[in-house]
Amino acid sequence: MLEVRNLHASIAGKEILKGVNLTIRDGEIHALMGTNGAGKSTLLRTLAGLHKDYTGRILLDGQEIRPGWLRKHSYLVMQDVNYQLFAESVEAECILGNTGITESDVDQALKMIDLISLKQRHPNTLSGGQKQRLSVAVGSLGNRDIILFDEPTSGLDGKNMCRIAQIIKDLANSGKYVVVV
Repeated sequence: MLEVRNLHASIAGKEILKGVNLTIRDGEIHALMGTNGAGKSTLLRTLAGLHKDYTGRILLDGQEIRPGWLRKHSYLVMQDVNYQLFAESVEAECILGNTGITESDVDQALKMIDLISLKQRHPNTLSGGQKQRLSVAVGSLGNRDIILFDEPTSGLDGKNMCRIAQIIKDLANSGKYVVVV
């Protein structure tokens, strides 16, 4: 069980999260909803170990975990995926930071999101929706315990929303901690 206890987080001295308590169970999909500016993205960045200006506790099975551990064991699909695509090809993006995956694993993930034909293209040449799907595929390939999605279906059509929903279900069914904004 992943727990957030009395979490307070600030950005540029302004408190964004005030006393958040949350319990996330593995194998389930947890949804966060709220108005713009409510702190949903800040909470996800904190759970990914990317936002360190916080007080409170983050626990996994009763043991406190720190940002360094979270960075190694979580993956965040950002709202703007342009900040997280770095490799020279779609295939290389899938492999980057994901140890122990095979070409077959990559091909299977790219087929699920209908990007197999773009395997050798540079990620920056993809459309916004294709980049979004690629980021989800990269997250599904990693052997991370915590998978966080910040509006993963924004800008996608119905068919691709269903593809992403299936990947999210598969991740939860494999015992991951899954949170979706």
